[in-house]
Amino acid sequence: MAKDGYVKLTPEFSGAGDAQPLIIGVNGKLWNIPRGVTSEVPKAVAEEYYRSKQATMNQYKKIRDIESKS
Repeated sequence: MAKDGYVKLTPEFSGAGDAQPLIIGVNGKLWNIPRGVTSEVPKAVAEEYYRSKQATMNQYKKIRDIESKS
């Protein structure tokens, strides 16, 4: 079980060359989180990870929508 205020996070590998850790910055502090490994991180770090992932998915969707209209 995670400590108070911490949650478990397992960043995915997104493609070739993803051996580098995922770096997330929150409130001026950087977190190096290994990909493919479950780590305990502050809740705010996990929220930023999921917010960023959703923003990336939204961007890809907009690009596909624009391409399909051309």
